[in-house]
Amino acid sequence: MLVEFLGLPGAGKSTLSHLVANLLLERRYTVEETTYDLDRRFGKFERSVIKLAHIARYLCTHPRCALSNVSSILATRQATLADIKKSIPNWLYVASLVSRRRSDDRIILLDQGVAQAVWSIGFAAEQELWLDLHMNTTSERTPKPDLIIQVQASFETVSVRLDSRKKRISRLESLVQNHSVLQHAQDHCDEISLRFEAAGVPIIKVHNDDPEQLASNARLVTDIIIAFVNEQTAASRERPQGAPLSAPQKRASPIRGL
Repeated sequence: MLVEFLGLPGAGKSTLSHLVANLLLERRYTVEETTYDLDRRFGKFERSVIKLAHIARYLCTHPRCALSNVSSILATRQATLADIKKSIPNWLYVASLVSRRRSDDRIILLDQGVAQAVWSIGFAAEQELWLDLHMNTTSERTPKPDLIIQVQASFETVSVRLDSRKKRISRLESLVQNHSVLQHAQDHCDEISLRFEAAGVPIIKVHNDDPEQLASNARLVTDIIIAFVNEQTAASRERPQGAPLSAPQKRASPIRGL
């Protein structure tokens, strides 16, 4: 099962996903924190090599999808060459992660997944119809997670968190005092969530403004993931041998809108 965390930089995606991973490990589930570990356990050179290996794998196994993805990113008219050089490799990397075959006994958590990569493309897009150009969730060429956790925080909280960072990570950091920019960026997140939800991907929305909310959300999200895993496991027992895995059925979330 693949679970992705979506939200503005500074909303607390990585912190929440890591807490959820620890809670799942405590309950003896097999967990991979692919993107979290990559950013924290490896140096810049090692990260580049690992990402290039994933990109090469995706290019070899999904050449038509990769070409279509690159073409659609270029069609969004990224603001600068630097944005193009960042968006294309990042998209191909996360597309490689999301397109891997999934198993019932392993939970993969991505604090930077395909939905977040779409958001990053939209942040620098100058073409107003960038989302339509790049994202067709009804197509098999658009990789999808099994579940998306959309993490939200007030603009004041996001600004404080980004200002406290020792080094610049996100392009949003220089614009955190401009709430109209933050609102525009949040609108993009909401639009992306709606697209995935329309394609049958369950969306769980949580608010993360303080440590108490964070701890409570971690427990709730963990319980929901376990429920999905159990549902998937039960479905696999009824699935004919050799049939492909499918995402859990869409259903109402008990914590949507928290």
